[in-house]
Amino acid sequence: MEGWEAFANSLAVNPAVLTQQNRGRRSLTRGSTVAPHCTYFFDDVYYHPLDCGLQIWEGSNSLCILHDPDPNKDVDLFNETLEKKIQQIEKNPSIEEIILAGVVFPATNPLKDEASLRGMSFRKAVDFSSVKFRGFANFEGTQFGDRAVFSFTKFDRGVAFDKAEFVGRAVFDHTEFSSQAYFRGVRFAREAHFESVKFRGFAAFPSAEFEGNTDFSNADFGEDAQFVRSKFQSGGTFSGAQFRAGANFSYAVVGKTLEYRGTSFPPLHSDTEIEFHFLTFQAPQALRFEDVDLSRVSFIGTDLTQVHLVGCRWPSKTERRFWPVPLWSQQRLVVYDELILEERDVKGKMPKVTLPLVADLYRQLRINLEASRQEIEAGDFYIGQMEMRRRDTSYPLIYRLLLACYRAVADYGESYWKPFAWYALILTPLFALAYWALGTVAYANGFFSALTAGVLFREVPEGVVAWEKMLVYFNMIADIFLLGLTLVALRRRFRR
Repeated sequence: MEGWEAFANSLAVNPAVLTQQNRGRRSLTRGSTVAPHCTYFFDDVYYHPLDCGLQIWEGSNSLCILHDPDPNKDVDLFNETLEKKIQQIEKNPSIEEIILAGVVFPATNPLKDEASLRGMSFRKAVDFSSVKFRGFANFEGTQFGDRAVFSFTKFDRGVAFDKAEFVGRAVFDHTEFSSQAYFRGVRFAREAHFESVKFRGFAAFPSAEFEGNTDFSNADFGEDAQFVRSKFQSGGTFSGAQFRAGANFSYAVVGKTLEYRGTSFPPLHSDTEIEFHFLTFQAPQALRFEDVDLSRVSFIGTDLTQVHLVGCRWPSKTERRFWPVPLWSQQRLVVYDELILEERDVKGKMPKVTLPLVADLYRQLRINLEASRQEIEAGDFYIGQMEMRRRDTSYPLIYRLLLACYRAVADYGESYWKPFAWYALILTPLFALAYWALGTVAYANGFFSALTAGVLFREVPEGVVAWEKMLVYFNMIADIFLLGLTLVALRRRFRR
């Protein structure tokens, strides 16, 4: 309390009288011989109890103009009193921190700066805990030379911290932003804490520099969140955060581990998306996703071989097939960017989603998941990679036709039952029927001959014509090929 007693002395208030008023403030009236003082009392778990010490202003019976909740109070007098208080504390060496807890800012015009702290420089630590900003709060270019605390603060009509600089620790725990929150080009030289913060409006952090550890755990983003070109030099966490609308982390720079554990992204049926385009990593496995739904997350241009993925949920796609069984369908895991290609016109979208970009995503995901022994998911993404190549017209037509055949026969080597079905249910009966039609063997013997042509490597009977001999050789090659694909796919499955 010594610092606040010194501040009271600077305002010509007797500390002994102030203490007496704090204990019996209800008995004070305007008719007292001692000027009545504000009855606001701040008691927080992080600090010892503090009294305001300022005189009651004429618009209230018990509060000073700083703590009066009236949104229509005198703006000029408010600004003058606030500025005087800050200057008094800055000049007083016995006070180490500027505590503005519980101050209620007037509801000024959002386009004006009457109640702003724009361009100010706080050399000491400053505490705005539980402060209510009724109007637009402007902290553009403000410098915080020491710790800055905005815990449980409420911004009703938006706030701007553009180009602000936090030299010390920045604390925004449990802060509520009811409207837009702008942190464009802000610099956090040390830790930045945004635990359990609520962004009800647009949250903009483009080109923000987080030099210390960043904590957005359990944050609630109600509208779009922008972190384009932000720098997370010491990493951080968005664990438990909720993104109810879109978010953009494109072109961000990640130094150390940036973690998304249990983070809630929009589901597949929503109309928003999360973008992690062209991220730059300064350390391996710098980006981590654990137990996250990635159904609406786009990774175009980001090296996914450097991303840690555990327990993530991907969107799935149902594909109709007409072979070997008519009207047969199967599902496979896909990335959201492939769905963009099929469901949306991406003309003019930056960055533009193209087949080669999506194919590269699948290739990186396959490498990543195979390294972490997530083989089944890796198999689906390998199919996705080959699908993008098959659909890409920049490849030669003969190459795409071969891929189409490979897809039809064995799902690019990922299916063990499909080549066996071709072998046992389609080609074997066809060859047996051909043998029977030629009259060389009975149908039963022909079926057995067709089934075992590639296994027994039997010799061609004497006396058959050349085209019959070619049929037998073709039967042997087809059987060997299909059985080989079956065995390769089985080996992959048992390895997994």
